[in-house]
Amino acid sequence: MKKSMREILNELDFEDLQKFRKDLEEGAVKIKKLVDQRIREEIEKHSHICATCGKKLNPYEDEELCLIFGPPDFKRRAYFCGIDCLEYFLTKLKKIEVKKLKIPKI
Repeated sequence: MKKSMREILNELDFEDLQKFRKDLEEGAVKIKKLVDQRIREEIEKHSHICATCGKKLNPYEDEELCLIFGPPDFKRRAYFCGIDCLEYFLTKLKKIEVKKLKIPKI
């Protein structure tokens, strides 16, 4: 549930409201830093790294591919910057699966 700015301000105690007002009067430098930090955290939370080449992907700028794989109780996600990286990953995954099948069980 999202909160409006008024709701957030209503939750602040009197001392924090005074600090907030003082910062606004001084040019809101502290508030700007807090907002910038929160925006960076959100971008980092939604950005991924290509599982093949290691390129950092930004979902707001890059088109990314996502592969969900694994057993039903332990699904994994892998992100890719392009089809070539996805194909390379799948080729390596197939080789691993073939090796698993060839190993004799004792």
